[in-house]
Amino acid sequence: MKKQFYRVKQLADQRVGRAEKTEILTEDLQHVEKTVDKIKHACHATNKRLAASMQGTGNDLEKRLAVLFLKSSYLRASDDIAMLWPQMRSELMRKLHQTALAQSMLESSQQLGEGSLLGDVMQNAGSVQALLARELAEYEMQVEQNVLAPMTSLLENDVPNITQTKKKLTKTRLDMDTVKSRWLAAVKVSHGANKDMLAAAAKADALKEEYEEETAKFEACQDTLTTELLKFVSREGEYSNWIIKFIEAQLDYHKKAVMTLDSILPTLRSLLDESELQPVYGGSLEDHLRIQEREIAFVIEECVTFLYRTAMSVQGLFRLAGSAVKIRKLTAEFDAGLVDLSEFENDVHIVTGALKQYLRQLPEPLMTSHLYNEWIKASAIQDNGTKLQAYWTIVEKMPALYKANLRYLIKFLGKLSENSEVNKMNASNIAIVIAPNIIWSPEDEGGVNVQHTGVQSSIVEALIQHHDWFFPGEIDFSRKTVVETNGSGQPTGVKSSLLNRKESEEFKSVTGGFLEEVVSLISLKGTDSTDNGQASDTSKPTMNDVEQTPLAAATPPQKKKGAPPVSVTFMDSSSTSPVGSSAPPLPGPKPTTTSTGPQKPVNAPPPPPSKPAKNR
Repeated sequence: MKKQFYRVKQLADQRVGRAEKTEILTEDLQHVEKTVDKIKHACHATNKRLAASMQGTGNDLEKRLAVLFLKSSYLRASDDIAMLWPQMRSELMRKLHQTALAQSMLESSQQLGEGSLLGDVMQNAGSVQALLARELAEYEMQVEQNVLAPMTSLLENDVPNITQTKKKLTKTRLDMDTVKSRWLAAVKVSHGANKDMLAAAAKADALKEEYEEETAKFEACQDTLTTELLKFVSREGEYSNWIIKFIEAQLDYHKKAVMTLDSILPTLRSLLDESELQPVYGGSLEDHLRIQEREIAFVIEECVTFLYRTAMSVQGLFRLAGSAVKIRKLTAEFDAGLVDLSEFENDVHIVTGALKQYLRQLPEPLMTSHLYNEWIKASAIQDNGTKLQAYWTIVEKMPALYKANLRYLIKFLGKLSENSEVNKMNASNIAIVIAPNIIWSPEDEGGVNVQHTGVQSSIVEALIQHHDWFFPGEIDFSRKTVVETNGSGQPTGVKSSLLNRKESEEFKSVTGGFLEEVVSLISLKGTDSTDNGQASDTSKPTMNDVEQTPLAAATPPQKKKGAPPVSVTFMDSSSTSPVGSSAPPLPGPKPTTTSTGPQKPVNAPPPPPSKPAKNR
């Protein structure tokens, strides 16, 4: 109690300046102490943020760090450390978000079932997330072992030891200063005392010895603190190595993660690219035809066959606009693969709007952008025959897929223009509304060039007027429109060419050779007619190029229930006339069935010269 009183008195005297205060550390050691404080702050902040970034936070992290302390203290052998590692990793994986995500994806895949594109993608992605969770668990365990555990030990052991030693040194200094003050006071009293000089001197000597003992304690404690401070600072390279190990662990984790993702990404991309359940609007024509295993685009074929069956006599077809809301609905049905065009029989302009929108949204125009300048250049030719020859040359340059789809569309539009007396849509009117959707330059903003609008229409008009010359052969547009699934299952529309081929073979077997006889007679008659009045064109397609179909293609059949009428369609090298068609003709002038030359459209220019021979 008396010693504590002296300490309080000494503190009061030092505070008011009546007593001397000994410095704990020298100036150099004070600088070292400041460095220790900076290192402590840096380690504390890094440890706090790094621990927060770990997904295994909270009590679980503290428990694992405690285990790591035990391993570092008692399990020095690597084999002993490896014993606990799988168990700790397994416990950590259960806490990771990636593990929960992987389980959720795998469960969703099972719910979606086999055959689902999203289900297949979910299954593969869930497996990847499980692998990433394992890699993440390994990464976090490495960080905890090599970074968090030693850093936590530093903050919880070494730093508190320094703090405790400094407190002890401060207390020892106070005791030393207190004894020193008492000793100096006793010496002063002993020199000025008239009585009991021996007692005063003895007291001064006792205080001197006590002062010397406290000084020894202070110096020993000061040396301990100095050692700890210098040792702490000297380990700065070790602290830096912890951060380097953290970066190395990050690098290793990310490398493994990248390898895992790289290995699965092609599979996921392949599932998507090869899936038939993809939107058709805005997609590449090549990809759509490849995935659907088609020759004609799904939207083009469905809309054309529907219009041919129901709308060839509708006035203003392609010119009049349909309901924007219903057009969006129909485009969504096409994208979803669930199309039933029968609901639009009373408003066919919705179907034409959807068809024009599909053509307009193709990344590459149907008449191809790389040939755009050639089309424009050819349109400037003054001589009509030479101009048509140039157009024909450009058509032959088109990629096969684009040429096939352009042929399908132009042949239909040609059929539509032949009924212009009823539908009021001649080749010129059709070209005005169709041209901006199938020919444009990607260099023009928005795909529109005002200066070339009329030129584009004239090009398309020429193709429509001379559709049989540019694209010989007939096409069956009378296939009954059915509900499609856009590739899922076995859709009728997607396999129409196979069905047509099968029906053609069955028809041939039923006729018992009569078909071949009719064909030979027609061919002979067409040859005679050519010899009498017109030179034969050797560059035009031969009989092998003709599309033989089970239904007539010259005129649209009336809607009727039951099996379609049996008909034969045949074209020789210079004829466009259908033979044996039982379909009712369109209103207006009827084409003669014995015609041997191409039917000339209304206001058509003189017959074009022979097509240029192809280079072989």
